Formats: sequence, structure tokens, C-alpha cells
Amino acid sequence: MYDGNNINKTMIASWRQTGKFVLLSVGGPNNLWNNAFSSESNRQNFVNSLANLVNISDFDGVDLDIEAYFTTSPRNVANTIKDLRVLFNKFKGKRWITLTADCIGVYQGAPVPSPDDTKIQAFNFVVPIIQLADDAIDYYNSKAYSNWYDGYNHTAVEYIQDIYLNWRNLPGMCQGCRPIANFKGVDGAKILIGLLASPDARTAAEYGGPNLVKNTKAWLLKQGYKVAGFQLWNSYFDKANGYQVSTTIIGG
Repeated sequence: MYDGNNINKTMIASWRQTGKFVLLSVGGPNNLWNNAFSSESNRQNFVNSLANLVNISDFDGVDLDIEAYFTTSPRNVANTIKDLRVLFNKFKGKRWITLTADCIGVYQGAPVPSPDDTKIQAFNFVVPIIQLADDAIDYYNSKAYSNWYDGYNHTAVEYIQDIYLNWRNLPGMCQGCRPIANFKGVDGAKILIGLLASPDARTAAEYGGPNLVKNTKAWLLKQGYKVAGFQLWNSYFDKANGYQVSTTIIGG
């Protein structure tokens, strides 16, 4: 297990004093999960090591970023989340678990895989995870910028609307699609809408800017839909962009 050396606890404490929660982000857009899920013993070692690191380094929890990883079963991911929750509940103070995933992880226009399928497509990979482990997950970060979604332009408010409706499992904007059977969807209060902080964060074609935030907020308010908030990729690009997007999120 990792012993917590080289973790700057003073920095973590200073961030927390400004009202921030400090989470350890694990994963990413590449197959960085291969070793963790290569065997059941490896999975258990990963869970125990991660929980130990959160505890001794005083993180507020973890963000599990499972984008682009589909060579293990949804059940393995769900079991990992549930096992982490069991361990986190033994610690003093709240520990958060957030799940970051591609927006197409929930999509009404594609079939839902079995929880035990492996090497499956990205579409609806997250649905069985939600069905199995929703009680253990505090927030979902749906990346609303990097994937196709019913052909909408990434910078259009309709793109965000469609993603939000699908994740809630409300009638979406796909012609001829229906809400997913036997799936309650995600509580709006647990959804974070992932956006780009600047045109340099990925590509300018995916950057909606302050206007996309304003239009999304107005639509949510008009419909009476809950949302946990927005997640920006990332703080570096937000600062370089003059905090235009985060300022709009907070008060624009």
C-alpha cells in the first residue's frame, strides 16, 4: 500500500480552508485501469490501497474517471465503488465518491449491456454501474464536450439538454428513442455537467464558453430541473481564459 509520502498535506489543508473539497482523481482517458482490474486480488488491493491513501493523506474522497475504459465488466466497477464506500464509512468525517464518465455512458438510443459483459462499447457502459452502485456514489460528472450525442453541435445548448435528459432518463431528444427500461436515471442533484474552461483545453469546436453556461442555467431554471453544478476541465485553462466560464457558473 502507498504510505502517503510526498503528499502535500499543508496544501490540502490550505485548499480546504477556502471552502474546497480536495478529491484524489484516479484514471483518465487511457486504459490506466488494466492492472487494477486484471484479477480480483488486484481489484481488492487497489481498493484497499486507495482507501488507505485517502485516509492517511486526509483527502475528502476520490473521483473515479472511467472514460474510455471498457475492458472490464460494469459489475467490477460497481463493486469497486461499493467496496470503497464501505471503507470510507469507517473513516472519521464524510468521504466523497464521484464518477466521471463520457456522456455516452448513458444514452437512450443504444442497448444496455449486461452488468457482466466485458470488452463492450462505450454506449450505456455506465447504466449498469448506476443500477448497482448509485447509493454509494455522491456525484456523477458527465463529460458534455468530447462525444457525439444525437448529432448536436457541442457548443449548442440542445447538446447539453439532451445529455442531461438522458442521464435523468427523462424523454430525450433522439427521434424514435424511449427512456431506458428498468432504469430510474440519476437524481438531478447528483449530476455535474462537465464543460471546457477554454478553447485551448481540448478544441475550440467543443468550447461553448459563457453563453453555453448561461443558456444551460436558464433552461434548467425554466424547467425546474435540479443540477449539482458544473465541472470544468480545468482550473489551469480557466485561469488562462480569465475565469470567464467559472465566473458565469457562479453568478452569470
